[in-house]
Amino acid sequence: MADIFSSHPYPGRKNIQPANYSCEPCEKTFASKDRAAHDRSKGHRLALAKIKAVVEAAEALRNGYPVENNENIDPNACHNCGELGHMSKECTAPKKMTGACFNCGQTGHNKSDCPNPTVVTCRNCNTQGHMSRECPEPRSAVNVTCNNCDQLGHFSRDCRAAKNWSKVICNQCGLCKSDCARHWNLNC
Repeated sequence: MADIFSSHPYPGRKNIQPANYSCEPCEKTFASKDRAAHDRSKGHRLALAKIKAVVEAAEALRNGYPVENNENIDPNACHNCGELGHMSKECTAPKKMTGACFNCGQTGHNKSDCPNPTVVTCRNCNTQGHMSRECPEPRSAVNVTCNNCDQLGHFSRDCRAAKNWSKVICNQCGLCKSDCARHWNLNC
């Protein structure tokens, strides 16, 4: 999107630079004006080479297996063993059980296979045993943000502020009411 204030006569924002620069690979702090010279220095290049060697050694140790949290570098790799060429359902390696059951929190099974009864928590009253649509208490507005004034603690239908029509969006074209006269008179 183009800058909507490009035609104003005032100068733009100044790009403020910090007075000091901290180089993490070298573990040094120096004036920002000397950064370009430091980046070209032999000591900085040696520190970067050491870090690159450590990263390459870690990649070699990984040997195609997934990194922590079962996140693969390559999205086409097997989610079980991390190798390319097959999917996890065709994998011959033993299946890895990662994570815990979303119902009871124990490892060794998924929520769909959980032997314990399903735990349901109400979002309205935060008690277990029923869902919010079945809650006997009236709907709580404690953690609700008003869609009209953006304040916490009440619903937009209970808002005391004047209706903000700039937030009303057309369902057909995505524009606000004032910009969409064509669709607004239809069923929006």
